Amino acid sequence: MRILIVLILVLFTTSVWGQSFEETRRLAEAGDSGSQLMLGWYYDNGLGVAEDDAEARKWWRKSAESGNARGQKRLGHMYEEGHGVPKNYRRAYMWYRIATSHPGDIGAELPLEFLEKKMTAADISAAEQMVTRCFESNHKDCD
Repeated sequence: MRILIVLILVLFTTSVWGQSFEETRRLAEAGDSGSQLMLGWYYDNGLGVAEDDAEARKWWRKSAESGNARGQKRLGHMYEEGHGVPKNYRRAYMWYRIATSHPGDIGAELPLEFLEKKMTAADISAAEQMVTRCFESNHKDCD
């Protein structure tokens, strides 16, 4: 499955964006949230660079803080699975929940529903407080 995702990613990045790793990095560093998202994919999957979960998380976080729903979903997934970070259902819930706030952007609702079944009511309440704090800070106070 991971190989399929990587192949789709490679096709997407070359056919839609047509930019190299260096160009993606330059744009990501300049604040482009889509390029930040893609740079996270490069590091997560070792595309042209060594796999590096910390770098993937860093770039997905920047993308998420810029309001990119896909970056927010990726962070939610990392925290739900404990992929490169300690497993944390509250943080996963927060990022999935924030991702669901984007009109027309689907994909975080189902993981959020499954995650809620693993959480207590107290955990969900605490996570909702985190969501509120994150929104009120314009995605800057999301820890």
